[in-house]
Amino acid sequence: MLSNRIARTDAFSFLPRLTAMKRKHPETEHLQIALNATARLVPRFAKRIESGDISEKELAEQEHATLAHYLQRWMQSGDPVWRALYLGERAKMAYDPAHRDDERDRAIAGLVASDRHILETFHGHNGGNSAANVLDELSAIVARLNDPARQSLDVLFVGDCLFLDTTAFLVDGMSDIGVSIRPVFVTDKNPAGIATTIRTLSQKQFDAVFYSPFTYENGLVTATLLNPRAAIGTRLRRDEIVGAMLAEAGMVTRALAETFEAPIFVHNTALIRRHTGRSQDALARGLTAGLRRSVRDAVDTGLDNLIAGINADTFPHVHKFDELRFLKDESERSLGLYYHHHGGQHPARFGALVAEAYALILKTIAFLRKKKLIVCDLDNTLWDGVIGDGDVQHFVDRQERLKRLKEKGVLLAIASKNDPRNVHWEGGVLGEGDFVHSSISWRPKVVAFPEIERSLNLKRKDFVFLDDRADERALVEEAYPDVRTLDPVDPRTWQMMAIWDELLGDGSDIDRTRMYLDRAARQHAQDVAAEEHDRGSLFATLGLEVTIRPAGRSDIKRAAELVNRTNQFNMTAARTTFAEMKGWSESDSHAIYLASMRDRFGDMGVIAVLVASYDDRGASIPVFVLSCRVFGYDVETVLLNTVKQDALARGCGLVAGWHVETMVNAPCRDTYAQNGFVETGGQWVWTEACPRIDDPKWLDVRSAA
Repeated sequence: MLSNRIARTDAFSFLPRLTAMKRKHPETEHLQIALNATARLVPRFAKRIESGDISEKELAEQEHATLAHYLQRWMQSGDPVWRALYLGERAKMAYDPAHRDDERDRAIAGLVASDRHILETFHGHNGGNSAANVLDELSAIVARLNDPARQSLDVLFVGDCLFLDTTAFLVDGMSDIGVSIRPVFVTDKNPAGIATTIRTLSQKQFDAVFYSPFTYENGLVTATLLNPRAAIGTRLRRDEIVGAMLAEAGMVTRALAETFEAPIFVHNTALIRRHTGRSQDALARGLTAGLRRSVRDAVDTGLDNLIAGINADTFPHVHKFDELRFLKDESERSLGLYYHHHGGQHPARFGALVAEAYALILKTIAFLRKKKLIVCDLDNTLWDGVIGDGDVQHFVDRQERLKRLKEKGVLLAIASKNDPRNVHWEGGVLGEGDFVHSSISWRPKVVAFPEIERSLNLKRKDFVFLDDRADERALVEEAYPDVRTLDPVDPRTWQMMAIWDELLGDGSDIDRTRMYLDRAARQHAQDVAAEEHDRGSLFATLGLEVTIRPAGRSDIKRAAELVNRTNQFNMTAARTTFAEMKGWSESDSHAIYLASMRDRFGDMGVIAVLVASYDDRGASIPVFVLSCRVFGYDVETVLLNTVKQDALARGCGLVAGWHVETMVNAPCRDTYAQNGFVETGGQWVWTEACPRIDDPKWLDVRSAA
C-alpha cells in the first residue's frame, strides 16, 4: 500500500522553512530542481530551458521556492489553506488564454499529477502519514479536474493584486464543488484605461464580474491612505479624497454595467493594510486607523448611491461586495497578515476570505440562479420538529427567505412524508397558498418529482430539493441527477439563498405562484366544459383578454428574458441582450410589441414579444416568441395582425418573417402559413393581396399606448 511505501522516514514533513530555503538547504534545493520536470510540461518554460534562456537552478528558484514552501506547510499542518495556495500556483503556471474549459483543467491536472509523482519519488518509500495524506489529496485533485461533468463559468476580474490572492484560493474552492472558472483579468490603475479595455470585451459573455476599485493599494489615492506619512497630510482633504475615489470607481462601474448583463459585484473598502507582523506594521496601522475608518464609511455610503443610480439607468444587476463584513468577525491585524511573502507572492488572510465569499457567489450562479422551483421537505426543514408528534417551532428566518424568493418569481412545492391532516401553518410565515404543488404522504419523496414535473410543465433541471435528511437527498440525486439538492441545516445553504434573492433583483412582474394556481383552475374548467362546447364557445367562457402595447423602458429587461427563455415558440431561435433590446426600443426603425393576457382566473402577465424592423421596402420580423402558457388561444394571430396594420399605416405593403427550425420549435412551424403569409425565397411574406385573417372571436383585444 502507498502508506507502507513511504513509512520509512518523515524527513520531508520537516523540510526547512522558507528562511532556510534562502540559505540553500540541500534537500530543499533538490526538491525545487526536481519540480522543474513539471515546469517542462508547460511550453513556455520548456522553450526557455531548451534555448538556454534560463538554467535549471534559476527556474527552480524563481518558480518553485514558494511552491516548496506551500507543500511543506501543507504536510506539516494539514491546513487546506496551504493546499489552496499550492493549487493556485499550479493554476497560474498552467494558465493559457487560448485554452478551452477542458484543456485548462487537464493542463492543471497534468501539472498536479507530475508533482505527485515527483513527491513520491523524492521520498522513496518513506515519508510518514502527513506525506501520504498529501499524495492522496493530490490524486483526488487530479480526479476532480479530469471530471468531464464539471461546469465552467466565465469570470471577469477588474482590479489589482487582490485577485492574485483570490484566484489562487478559488481554484481549490471551486474544484471541490465541480466547477471551474475561466478568468479574464483587467489590471490597470488608470480608470479611463480600464473603461476602454472593458469595452473591447463587449462581445464576450461573462457569468460574473468582480471589480475591486480600492482594495490594498489599487489606485494612487488608496495607496496614500495606507501610508502613515502621506495620510497625515490628507486628513483635512477627506471629502475631496472620497469624491475622487468614487468618481474613478463610478467611471469603471458604469462602463461595466453598460457593457455586460452578468451580475457585477463592486467592492467597497475595508482599507486593510497587509503586513508581516512587525511592530512597525502595528504602528502604521494605528497612525492611519482614524482616517481609514472615516474614509471607508464615506465610501460605503457613496458606493450605495452610485450603484442605485447605475441600476436605475440600466437594470438591477450591479451589487455591492461588502468588505466591511469581515471586520465584524476578525481584527484588522488578522485580516492583513500575510501567509507568505516572497518575491511576487504575498497572499494574506483577507484574500482567502474574499475568495470564500466569491466561491459562494459563483456556486449560487452555477447551481441556483436559473432554477425555477424549490421542492421543500417540512419536518426539520421548514420547522423544528416532527409535526405529527406535536407542536413544532417554525424556522421563521428560513420561511421568510423562501417567501422573498417566491415573491420574486421562484415557485415553491412540498414533498414530505407526513399525514396531510397533521400539517398546518399556524405560527409560520408561509401558508398553504404559497405552494403550487403539495405531495404529502408516506410514499418515498422521490416519487413526487415526476408528478410535480407533469403538473407544472417544468423540467427537473429547474428543480431544487431542500431536505434535512441525507438519505432522502441521496435518493433524489441518484434518480434525478439534474435536481440540485441542498441541506437546510448547512448555513451555507441559506447564504446561497440570500445571494440568489439578491441576484433576482426586483423579481418578476407577475405573481408566478398565483399564475400556476390560476393555470390549474383554468385547465380544470376547460376539462369540465370540453365535451359540451366547440373551441370558440369553450374559450369564450374563460373571459380571455389580450393587450398589445409597445415596450417601454421598464419592459426591456423582461422582454429580453422572455426571448432568451423561450424555446418552443421561438420563430427564429432568437437570443438577445438587454443592450440590443434597448437599442431597438430607442430606434425609429424598430418596434417592440408586447402581448399581455388575463382571464377570469387571473393575470398571466407578458406572454409574447415580437420585434419588427421597418424600412422603405416593408416590415421584417427578426424576433417572435410566445409563452407555452397560452398555446392554442391564437394570440399569435393578434400580434401579426397588429404588425400588418402598422406596416400599412407606415406606407409599407409588405411584412416578411422567417421560421428557423430547431429540435423543439415545431409548435410555431405553421404560424405564418395559418396567418395568410406565402412562402417565397426562404421567407414568409404577407402583402395586401393575401387573405385577411381576423382576430379570434374568443379574445377581447385591447391596445395600450
